[in-house]
Amino acid sequence: AGADIDSSVTTTNSSSITWNIVYTNGVPLYSGSPIFSCSTVMRGSFNASAAGSSYFGLGIPTVGGAGHTYTVAHAGFKFLKVAGVVSLYATQADGTTETASAALTTMVDSDQADLILKINGTTSIDYYWRKNDGATSSATNLTTNMPNSGATYYAQFSVSNDSTAFQNRILVFGAH
Repeated sequence: AGADIDSSVTTTNSSSITWNIVYTNGVPLYSGSPIFSCSTVMRGSFNASAAGSSYFGLGIPTVGGAGHTYTVAHAGFKFLKVAGVVSLYATQADGTTETASAALTTMVDSDQADLILKINGTTSIDYYWRKNDGATSSATNLTTNMPNSGATYYAQFSVSNDSTAFQNRILVFGAH
């Protein structure tokens, strides 16, 4: 069970799910240092010539068939596929500029990734990941280009085949 997010094999294709996760009536999302998590499974074809991008987190980065724009205010994780290699990154942006971590791990077809972020007030965000039921990583802490509180009231799960004829498919089994 869960959500199947699939770009299909048509060139310049994308798909996304947006979830309104909080109604705050003016209360900043940063109050109480919230935690967001989701569990995903890679289900795309991993041919060497294909490219692709995905996003899982708070905020709504722009997604289309040519890829994602990660400068929109957000805090989450992205998978980038280049020359057949899929790498996981922590990502956040303030609405103008993105900050991304170094590659955290690589993924192959059928790998499961549990993704967790914890907002530390307005100062930083801790990112954790776990692959295939292994140990949870230590925190990757990002402190620059923090998203503003009004931009993170939605969760987005999205995929794009980045203008290649490739099926970028990821299953989301749960999120909270």
